[in-house]
Amino acid sequence: MPNLGLTTVQWLRAVGIHTRDELERQGITTTFRAMEDRGFRTTKAILYALHAALTEQNWRELSKLEKTSLLDQLSASPDIARGRRVLGERSWSS
Repeated sequence: MPNLGLTTVQWLRAVGIHTRDELERQGITTTFRAMEDRGFRTTKAILYALHAALTEQNWRELSKLEKTSLLDQLSASPDIARGRRVLGERSWSS
C-alpha cells in the first residue's frame, strides 16, 4: 500500500490486514486499535498514514481538518469510553 513504511506494513499483516480492501473493510480506527492491542507503539502519523493509504495521498499533506476528523473518530471509539489511554500522554490538539 502506498504511503506506508515497512514497519507499518508488518504491523498491518500482524493484525490480519494484507490489502487495501481489507483495510477499507476493517476501517482505520478498528485497525489502529488492533495495532495498539498487539502492543505496537502507535502514533498519530500512523493513523494519518492509514487514512492516506486509502485516499491515495501523502499523509504529510493531509489537511488540518482531515487530521482533526481522524483524531475525533478515534476519540469517539468505544475504547475511549472505557477509559483507554490513547497515543500515550500526548495532546490530541497538535
